[in-house]
Amino acid sequence: MIFIKDKIFMRVWKITKSEKYLDLQGTTGEKNQDGTWANSYWHPRVIGKAFNALNGKLNEGDTIVITQCKISNESYTDKEGNKKNFFRMLVLDAEVKGAPSKAT
Repeated sequence: MIFIKDKIFMRVWKITKSEKYLDLQGTTGEKNQDGTWANSYWHPRVIGKAFNALNGKLNEGDTIVITQCKISNESYTDKEGNKKNFFRMLVLDAEVKGAPSKAT
């Protein structure tokens, strides 16, 4: 697993709410030298501190700033006994871009 503690800007396209987490569908992108964009599509789960910060404040189409997350490539065995991997991204700290920050 890899922990990332740098800003990641993600546009959120879909939010699936649960009692203790949010499942998101979103995109990140970077501009190529020729002016076109290369986009990546993500399905992160928002937990803990990030869940508390985003729950009820995040709308589809918003951009979030992820300041801490964990990514991993996890193994599992499917019903037929085949070994497979899946990519997991857990958002641990984030805020809605442009939202006022709270003084602590």
